[in-house]
Order: sequence, then C-alpha cells, then structure tokens
Amino acid sequence: MAIRYSCALDIIESVARDMSSKRVECSDLVPLEDGVGRVAGRDHASAEPTPPFDCAAVHGFAVRSCSTINASDANPVVYRVRTGVFAAGDDGAVSVGAAAEDGAEVAVEVAAGTRFPDAPAAGEPRFDACVAAEEVEECKGPSRLAKRLSIGARYIRITKPVEPRSNLRAAGSDLRKGDVIIKAGEEIRSSHVIPLAAAGVSEITVVRRMQVGIWSTGREIVSARGEVRQDRRASCGRDINGPYLMAAVHEAGAEEEFLGVMRDDHPASLEEAIRGELESLHSDVLIITGVVSSGRSCLVRTVLARLGAKIHFHDVAIRPGRPALFATVSGPGGGRAAFFGLPGDPAAAAVGFKFLVTPYLRHVQGQPLDRPIPATLVSRCSTRLDGDGRGCATQATDKSPCPLCMDCFRHGVMRLTEVGKAVALCKDQSPWRVAPYVEANCWVHLNQGQEIVAGAVVPCYPMSASVESMMCNCLR
Repeated sequence: MAIRYSCALDIIESVARDMSSKRVECSDLVPLEDGVGRVAGRDHASAEPTPPFDCAAVHGFAVRSCSTINASDANPVVYRVRTGVFAAGDDGAVSVGAAAEDGAEVAVEVAAGTRFPDAPAAGEPRFDACVAAEEVEECKGPSRLAKRLSIGARYIRITKPVEPRSNLRAAGSDLRKGDVIIKAGEEIRSSHVIPLAAAGVSEITVVRRMQVGIWSTGREIVSARGEVRQDRRASCGRDINGPYLMAAVHEAGAEEEFLGVMRDDHPASLEEAIRGELESLHSDVLIITGVVSSGRSCLVRTVLARLGAKIHFHDVAIRPGRPALFATVSGPGGGRAAFFGLPGDPAAAAVGFKFLVTPYLRHVQGQPLDRPIPATLVSRCSTRLDGDGRGCATQATDKSPCPLCMDCFRHGVMRLTEVGKAVALCKDQSPWRVAPYVEANCWVHLNQGQEIVAGAVVPCYPMSASVESMMCNCLR
C-alpha cells in the first residue's frame, strides 16, 4: 500500500538527519569568491566593525559642532582650513599650525569616505560633523591684526548651526563586530560577498558537496551521445533521465557522476553494478531510474534485499512517480548511502527528484526546504478525480488523472498578470511526453484530498533551483 507523501517526507527528513550527523569531512574552506552557489557550513560573522572608523559621508569640511551653536548670517563662524585635503589612506592625526594664534576655529577638508581627523589638540573636543563643500563660503581671515598670520592661509565661514554627527558615518554603523552575515545552511549568493568582503572575510567555510551517482536503465536505451539506429524495427531511444538528473543534481549544488546505462532485464548485472559502487562507496546518494515498479516483485527491490539494504518506503501516493523507492545501503567498510529508485517516464523521474531527492539533499546539508510560490490556478473545472476515477477532466488534455487520494504534481506555466501571479497547467500531462517542458517553468502541487477548481490559489515550485530565475521567466 502506498504511503502518503507527507509521511514519505517525514521519513526522508529523519534518515537525512541521521546520515548528516555521521558524515565525515563535511565542510571545506574555500576562497570567498569560490563560495558562491555553495552552502555555508557555519555562521559567518563580521570580524570587525564596518566602517572600521568614523568617516565622512560627503566631500566637505570636518568641524566641531559645538563651535557652530551661535552661527548665523550676522554672526558667522570663521574657520582656518588645514593645508591639503584629508584623503583616504591618511591617518587621523592633524597638525594645524598657527590656527589658534589668529583666533579662527579649525576645519579640515575631507574627501567622502575618509577617516575623520582627530581633535586639533590634546584635550580638545573631536571633530564630530562634516559640512558639505557647497554649504560653506570662502572668506578672509578673522581680523586685520591676524593678517600677517593669515598669509597663504585658507578660510571658510559657516552661517548656521551644524548638528552633531552631520554627514558622519560612525564606526560600526553599518556592521557591528560580531554581526552574523550568513547563517549555516544558507546558500551563498554573490550579494553576500559584498558584506563578507567588507567585514574582512577572505575565506568561507562551506558544506562539502554531496556526491551523487546516477544510473539509467533499459535495454533499449542508448546514451545521450550514442547513435540511435534508424531501423524502424529497432526499439531503441535516447537516454533522457541520465542527462536530466546530472543537470538537476548539479543545479541542486551536489557533485554528479553518471555511472552508466544498465540493462533492465538482467538482475545479475544490476546487482554487480550496485555492489561494485558500494565497495568504493564514494557516493552519498545513488539514484536509479526505470527499474522500479509497485510491489515486492520490483527488480531493484529484490536486488537491494539481497545486498542487505533497508527499504524505508516503496510506493508513494503521488502522481506521477508512485513506484518511487527509498532505501539506505551499506558498504563493506561501514559507510552508508541513500538509494532512490525512480520511475522511468521523464515526468515521473523529474517529480521524484524534485519532491523526494531534493528534500533529502537539503536536509543533509542543513538547508530549509524550497518554499512554494502561491498562484491562482487557471482552469475551467475541477482538476481532480474521486477515488473510483469519476470527476471532471481538466481543461488540459490530461492522460494521467489524479485521484483525490493522492498528491498530484502537474507542470505548468506561471505568469505575472495585472492581478498577480497566475498559473496554467500544460495541455498534456502524460508522464512520457517531453514537449511540455519547452514552456513549463513550474510544478503545481495539488495536495491530497483537496478539490481544486478554477480561481483556487495553489502552491507552485520552480522547475529551476533558482526562484529568481523562475520569476524572471514569469515576466516574459
């Protein structure tokens, strides 16, 4: 009897957490720029504040705000400007020379982003504000008596009070020391590199990529690069699932390895191939397509039983993909790997990977599961059938109806409309067809027991691992 999809997910999570706790060498240290697309192996926090010091937000003049309290048009405050511009790379020490002798306050010209200068003299208030260059006026020295001292000097005047910390970026106002930038289990994006680099992170700890081995099966199957006989009497065709799973595994952030195409009518060869892989056991996950069928007569189940595998479930109440199998297998050295058997039809294999294998990979790597995107279903009538096959067919030509007693996954096309996101099911849901994938950009999940009608909001999952990519496609 098939188990509910929700129960299958619970089993997958339990096994994944157990397997994750026993992984060795589960993290790598890589250069920051090489971490994009990987999963963070631990929390990464800022090792220093950003900015690391008080700095100017604009090009202007650093002043002490307390000296401007009484500034007005009638009573301007005159400042002697330190010679030269305080630029990036200068330290905070300032030498003002004879500024105190001519009675003028001290100002320092600073470039945007420059460290704020220190106080003009020991024990005096610090520079604590910056006045934009366009808000000051050039002027003469403060008095005729100071004319001799002001030769060659530069003066400005300010005619209104300046608020403390005006145009000042305080140290740590962006990132404080110890602020977490990325958490363990998060996928590292290129945008994360900006704060990480600013915080002084040059290397990042990432989860070791999981190793996934893939078999295709079928005596009629030739590899994607092989030649297909043109003789009409020859029942042979190209491998679809192998290339797809290789791409999907890579997109999911794991290392993929194609283990070959095996005959599906030779149990001894199948057992030999699986046994050989178990002896090396460099794969964390093994996937085989095309030799699973409902019941205990399933070829791959028989082989796994002889190899001492633990079958966690076989037959899940989903469509397409009901015969899916999940097991754990052990190698001679005590290592273990997860084993997924998926049906051979392209849609069934794709659904099995997306909704069974991917949750396992994400749980092992400490990642949250994909979150669905809600969209309004476009359909003329019910998309479900009752338990004995009665009910209204979909607007699409659905050759694979889904009873209410099952979770159903349908490929569809999501679009952004004037009223929000809408999704239409592809015209033909036959699991063997490949043409719908030319346009399809999402999977629509019809939950078990839920009657779905036109206008209902349904959960949608992107075909691509990138939600952003899917949303961009919605705009086309």
